[in-house]
Amino acid sequence: GGLQEGEGRVTRRAMMELRRRKRSNDHEDRKSRKDLESERSDSGSDPASPARPNEKHRTMIHPEMDDTVLSQSILETLVITPASVKVRAVGWVRRLQRDGAGAVAELVDLIPQAVRGLKAHAAPFVEARHIIQDEPDEARSQMETQLIQEDEEATVEELVPNVMGKDRPSKIFTKALEQFFIQVTTMCPVELFSQSDAFETILGWIQALSLSSLREMRFTATRAGYGLMTGIIQVHARLTQTAITLEKQLAIDTKRGRSSEKSVPGLREKLSVVSQGVTELVQLMELAFTGVFVLRYRDVVPEIREFSLISLGSWICSSPKTFLDDSYLKYLGWMLSDR
Repeated sequence: GGLQEGEGRVTRRAMMELRRRKRSNDHEDRKSRKDLESERSDSGSDPASPARPNEKHRTMIHPEMDDTVLSQSILETLVITPASVKVRAVGWVRRLQRDGAGAVAELVDLIPQAVRGLKAHAAPFVEARHIIQDEPDEARSQMETQLIQEDEEATVEELVPNVMGKDRPSKIFTKALEQFFIQVTTMCPVELFSQSDAFETILGWIQALSLSSLREMRFTATRAGYGLMTGIIQVHARLTQTAITLEKQLAIDTKRGRSSEKSVPGLREKLSVVSQGVTELVQLMELAFTGVFVLRYRDVVPEIREFSLISLGSWICSSPKTFLDDSYLKYLGWMLSDR
């Protein structure tokens, strides 16, 4: 089920074959698991089996599928198994916790890789050393040169995926790309937002790539940036509610006096962490809005302007207390009067 060499790029026919094999393998895996569960039930044994998929602490569906997905590149997952976006996002968050620069590079590299298309043995555009050097504008220029050269040398006209394609597979991929950026944000531990500059760095690179002269690069970077923004808004809403709950509990326990002396310090510590996270998320929201949205909502590409309008509308619905403000609503008015 690996990528084919030869012409280097993967055709739509090859993609259909990859998906057919994946469905066949998943069917065999499900059949094997059912047979195994049946044997255990018949024997009446009570094995110390892993937690069931529907338990709260378990974020992955099947161990076998998890291993397969995590062995793929992010782009392969989004193209071949887009339903596994959540699993792949969990894997990325784990990498971020142990290899910050490498994880950031992998996420940023997804943008030019998506523009390039699924290509066998493709070298990354962005590596950890580029993140450490922190020169996104120079890196963007090199990406553009390489992508233009590859496009001129390409022998296959129909690439998979096509980030701006109107066909169903391309739309599925583009939506999966956006969902991936949402998921990596919502799945990050609260501490990472206040103790790491990973997301500031990612947004800085996305802003640079959204300024590209290549329309496909601008479109992809914009979708990625808006995905991060959506995820940040969701986490902000969740943490804000958590902070309100902790404040109420802290007030109650404080009034109880000695009976809750042990719980008060713990609640205060939790409230401090959550409050720090909320503050950091507000700053990230502002960075994403001014660094990506404000620069792209009047782009010459109609698809980017359309998606900017849709995204702002969804943010207003998700967080009316923040976005039902003149500083944001003015952009909505300008876009609705766009001709």
